[in-house]
Amino acid sequence: MEQRISTILALAMAIAFATGAAAHAQNIEEAIELHLAGELDRALEAYAVVAAETESSQPNVAAAAHTNTCAIRMNRSEYDLALAACEQALRLR
Repeated sequence: MEQRISTILALAMAIAFATGAAAHAQNIEEAIELHLAGELDRALEAYAVVAAETESSQPNVAAAAHTNTCAIRMNRSEYDLALAACEQALRLR
């Protein structure tokens, strides 16, 4: 499970950087650092900010934030919230 989460986070980061997300890279990077450090509530807040700030200008970055939100929610067995986050990510891709 840990490996899957790491893979998802690495993929999300790669997508963010590949789309030219330089202006928001620090924010997504900070959110991912919080996530990896186990600061999940703070990571969820950071992902929400990143998603809101990048949804129209850089949808792949917002999608990565939603995907990582989905991963946290799944690990917490918050399936309805996880599904909503995953659907938001898919809508942006």
